[in-house]
Amino acid sequence: MRYVIQKQDSYMITDPVQRAKRWIEEQEEHQVKLAMAKQETKDVQDNTPISSKDYQVLSRKIGQKLDRYLSQHQIYNKNQVALLRWDLNNAILKAAGVPARTLIKQKHFTAIAEALVNWELSESTLEKMKAY
Repeated sequence: MRYVIQKQDSYMITDPVQRAKRWIEEQEEHQVKLAMAKQETKDVQDNTPISSKDYQVLSRKIGQKLDRYLSQHQIYNKNQVALLRWDLNNAILKAAGVPARTLIKQKHFTAIAEALVNWELSESTLEKMKAY
């Protein structure tokens, strides 16, 4: 049979010095547990998929960015529009490090916002567009 030795709670110790030492140990154990709980909470929050509302906002912002680009450069060819849409979505996916927009997590939102603001058409897409 195995016996588990459990530390005595500080309030049960009669010697004041031992009680103080045990109380300090309890506080240190509590701080470690608290730090672990905070980290786990942050991990859960960061790895939560974006809500449908956030996904709609993201889709709208991507559409607005694309519309601005199309109007600035007067692009009307549907094949060129498709290439631009692909290029912008690819930039978003690279910024998030995911293979599909549906896999974007909360922690990716800042990187995606920066990618959306700083997006420029890639050279390869530009070359493909010249074919149309």
